[in-house]
Amino acid sequence: MSPIYFALVLMALAVGLIFLEFLLPSAGILGVLAFFTMLTSIGWAYYYCGPVIGTIFLGAAVVAMPAIFALAVKYWPHTPIGKMVLLNTPANTEEEEAEKEHLIRLIGKVGIASCPLLPGGFADIEGESWNVISESGAIEAGEKIEVVEVDGTQLVVVRADDQAAAPPPSGGKSADDPFSQSLDSLGIDSLEDPFA
Repeated sequence: MSPIYFALVLMALAVGLIFLEFLLPSAGILGVLAFFTMLTSIGWAYYYCGPVIGTIFLGAAVVAMPAIFALAVKYWPHTPIGKMVLLNTPANTEEEEAEKEHLIRLIGKVGIASCPLLPGGFADIEGESWNVISESGAIEAGEKIEVVEVDGTQLVVVRADDQAAAPPPSGGKSADDPFSQSLDSLGIDSLEDPFA
């Protein structure tokens, strides 16, 4: 076999391995084999066929590799393995569209936080429990909230205007919460080290 034919066979084998890398899940093994096969083909062409033929093989590899890569990326998602590996985004069904329209209709509605929104949680709006996220910081359970936006499948809420305007009872501090009490009420002198 002539040395140039052997170099051509190695180059064709490298191209075939590149295609197989995209078609078969090999964890990159076929790609590495393709790379070394192509290097061997170029080296063989330089050593046995001369610098002109070797340079032609090198140029073909430099031009062919991106072209093969682009073709493989374009057609791989349409292969059976490509369809199994890639996640297909489903088309919007009528149910999804109806749910989205229902969520949009809730904008401006007032409800009550079912649990503390820190910032996410659940709220009762028009008799239904909804996954909500607070835009105005933490909201206590039982506070009125207002829907201001839809973010995917979550409703973005803020404190309702009448709740935000009214001050919380006892300035928002609970008598049982030691962190909200002053140092004087706890019997600690502000200058003494409480950990000493």
